[in-house]
Amino acid sequence: MLNEGREKLEEIMDVLHAIGKQLKFIARDIRIIEQLASLTPLTVLNKQQYKNLLVVQELYRQQLEMYTKQTHQIDDRIVSIHQPHVRPIVRGKAKAKVEFGSTVSMSMVNGYAIIEDATKRNAIEGKFGEGKRKYGLNRIRARLAQTSFTVVALQTILKETVPDEIISLDPVY
Repeated sequence: MLNEGREKLEEIMDVLHAIGKQLKFIARDIRIIEQLASLTPLTVLNKQQYKNLLVVQELYRQQLEMYTKQTHQIDDRIVSIHQPHVRPIVRGKAKAKVEFGSTVSMSMVNGYAIIEDATKRNAIEGKFGEGKRKYGLNRIRARLAQTSFTVVALQTILKETVPDEIISLDPVY
């Protein structure tokens, strides 16, 4: 029993050591980019490259903070370089305890759904789950932050305005 505890601790220490090494590699790369930027302006990067650079720098800052504080949580945690607006959402489901996606704050006023903020948790989340299961609305997907907001609005419109018998997102051959 004591050996199991020791092996677990060694495994944790190995992971922490590996994370520390990877953070040092990223810090080195960011320093190199900063040195190159002093010689050549970052305007040589296209829009996507510049955005990715900013995301990587923020991701590095977050990971370093979590590493030094020895925690797994941080506000607005980035989980995807190409989709930095996607957030981990803890669901507690048996199949997947954590899902990834955009979150919105929405309220119902006199039967109308009002989208208030595209960054906060959804107050009426259960209705979306129903829409995904019953109507297949999980097949509507978005890749960008701007379009994910539109997808939520589209799902809400479909859910609230189209009768149940009409909605069928199954492909027709």
